[in-house]
Amino acid sequence: MQEKVALQSIRAPVAVTGATGFIGRRLVDRLRAGGIETRALLLEGEAIPAEFDTVHCIHGDIRNPDEVAAFLDGVGTVFHLAALVAEQNADYDAHWSVTAEGSRNVYSAASAGKVRVVVTTSICAYGERIARGECTEESERGAHQGPYGRAKQAQEDFALEAHERDGLAVTILRPSNVYGAGSRPWVQMLADLLAAGAMMVVGDGSGNAGLVHVENLVDALVLAAAEERAIGRIYNVCDGLPVSWRRYIDDMAAIVGASPPPSIPRQDLYALAMANEDPDALVGPRSEEIPPLEMLNLIGSDNRFPTDRIRGELRWEPRVGYEAALDELRGFLTPQER
Repeated sequence: MQEKVALQSIRAPVAVTGATGFIGRRLVDRLRAGGIETRALLLEGEAIPAEFDTVHCIHGDIRNPDEVAAFLDGVGTVFHLAALVAEQNADYDAHWSVTAEGSRNVYSAASAGKVRVVVTTSICAYGERIARGECTEESERGAHQGPYGRAKQAQEDFALEAHERDGLAVTILRPSNVYGAGSRPWVQMLADLLAAGAMMVVGDGSGNAGLVHVENLVDALVLAAAEERAIGRIYNVCDGLPVSWRRYIDDMAAIVGASPPPSIPRQDLYALAMANEDPDALVGPRSEEIPPLEMLNLIGSDNRFPTDRIRGELRWEPRVGYEAALDELRGFLTPQER
């Protein structure tokens, strides 16, 4: 009932950038199911998904301010999900151009059109702060650990600047490690590495994996868009499960029929990564054979992202639990689909 009320409270029509991504597809499905008029921004030449039959699809480039302005013309709310993903590109300029400058275009057009904005950044915006302990929304961010985190920090900075300067009605969600059927880094890539015997656990793997199921994240997106007092606020979104990296990786190994991976000392992996890239000099990983710092910062840390704020202010609670998520992944991770 709460979700239905929230959906009907969202300023429509609704636009979604990154609509064909892992999170975007789930969000569009939710909006369509709720009867919300929705438009989606697709890459030039990208095929329109069959399930988007009732969605107004527009091809364009988030880096082009005129195309972004046209996409947002006449909408009430935009869910801004578009960004380069860390595991597919290690180029600092590319991440900055798409994720940082592309977001600036969204904020500019939304400010001009009085469009409500909900943007997903990432817990990677906390940078090296993640490895130092609990990260609340008030925690000072640490130094970025790669091109993805640097661009996500800028994405937040530009949003808050536009809020203060132009009155942009924006809410920032910081999802933790998003899993579920279709997740590339935490399901598909992990399954492939495990099946190939190429995965490892950093240290003893006792740190919390900081998981959030994609459907729980979509719940948070809808609630944030519907709540006026969420404007100008930042929210962690994490399921808060008592699931360590060792447990999650071993559970995934069992699903794909692989042996539990070995543990590698944290300091050894970090030494290799530090010799392979230089975040301070904006030099990304040179070799793809060495895990990047950005990933080690997550899987080598105790991921603690309290959600008191979003639970209290938006009444968000994770609906999909860990065992239900594993059942979903068992059905998804067949040899044909991997």
